[in-house]
Amino acid sequence: MLNFVPVDDASKIDAMCEIASRIWHDHYTPILGAAQVEYMVDKFQSPHAVTAQIRDSGYHYYLMDLDGQYAGFMGIQYEPQSLFLSKLYVDKPFRRQHLASRAVDSLKADCAKRGLSKIWLTVNRENAGSIAAYRKLGFRKVREEKTDIGHGYFMDDYIMELCL
Repeated sequence: MLNFVPVDDASKIDAMCEIASRIWHDHYTPILGAAQVEYMVDKFQSPHAVTAQIRDSGYHYYLMDLDGQYAGFMGIQYEPQSLFLSKLYVDKPFRRQHLASRAVDSLKADCAKRGLSKIWLTVNRENAGSIAAYRKLGFRKVREEKTDIGHGYFMDDYIMELCL
């Protein structure tokens, strides 16, 4: 059974950040290089960064609990007419079990209750597997975006949307 557990205390933040670090180092190092991955994990997925995002920026994080094991997580931010899917990560041992599609289905139901018209996200332009997965889930590419994140690093992304 899959449950979405709110990340609402330090122990859950630590567990989520451990998963994030493992996924980022494994998946993104070939795309971005080790130095940029280290920088981005600290800037966006460390306990201090996640705590600040929850406290100051209205982010909501959920661990994916699959039969008592944390299989991944998602991070969202509500906007007036849409939902920003900031993060959706499934840990390697749990991939190919349709957890991402089940997470998106849960978000679609939440959006319907809230009257939101779309879910949108950013995805690295070189992340072909994730782009294909999002397309399969109904997302479409709407534009490109290059964001300076400091220390000479950029996020070079596609913006994808799922209209509801």
